[in-house]
Amino acid sequence: MSVTFNSGSLNGSGSLLTQALTAGTAYTFTVENTANNTYPNQNFKPNPSCGTLTLSGASFTNKNLDANYTISGSLTDFTGDMAAASGSTKIVQNLRGLSVQLIKSATGAGTFKFTPSVTIPANSIYIKTTGNYDIKITP
Repeated sequence: MSVTFNSGSLNGSGSLLTQALTAGTAYTFTVENTANNTYPNQNFKPNPSCGTLTLSGASFTNKNLDANYTISGSLTDFTGDMAAASGSTKIVQNLRGLSVQLIKSATGAGTFKFTPSVTIPANSIYIKTTGNYDIKITP
């Protein structure tokens, strides 16, 4: 099963991930820069050339969560524009979340894989971005 988020739904507090991420399964995150999208709030115009993708399972940073959830695992196989994010200085991980810097260079698209080390239940974490990025997650 795949799930897709458009850039408008990922700004602000983000969107609830309604799909479970099973431990040991590699999930491909396809990232596409949508710099030409229009935004309902014209006062908020993200930078079209960079951003951040965040998975958050911390109730202390997102009051929409009723508990803290562990988000741990490996990030691998960076391709396209995401290859620029594969350096350790562009990835931040801790027990409650991870953030990957998104950099638009040529195509504005790329992929990476996230393999959780523990199962992340459906409806327990939020996915959000800064910038104009659509995200598709496929097992």
